[in-house]
Amino acid sequence: MYILSPQPYLAWIDNSDTIHASDTCYHLREYKEYRDSSYYAKISGVAPRLDEIRVYPRTIYQTEYIYRDIVQKNKRWGLGLSAGYGIGRNGLSPILAVTVNYNLFQW
Repeated sequence: MYILSPQPYLAWIDNSDTIHASDTCYHLREYKEYRDSSYYAKISGVAPRLDEIRVYPRTIYQTEYIYRDIVQKNKRWGLGLSAGYGIGRNGLSPILAVTVNYNLFQW
């Protein structure tokens, strides 16, 4: 992410916190905070250094796993082809027939 010259959101000088640079030179520590909808940064010091940064991404990824049991509906009706022996005008004879079935029991 590239941020072009951010402006400080909050800046202050801490009078109780000093930095000793040499034998007689004391500097007050300066704090600055930069804030936007996509980041928060805090820097401090005489020659500023980054103390803290938080980045807020705009895209959130979420993965959901869905498990489903696929159960097939039991079929009761059917169309079939039957072969066997039947009783007709000429007595017992072989027969080949197309049948409509209804299943009473299933296994």
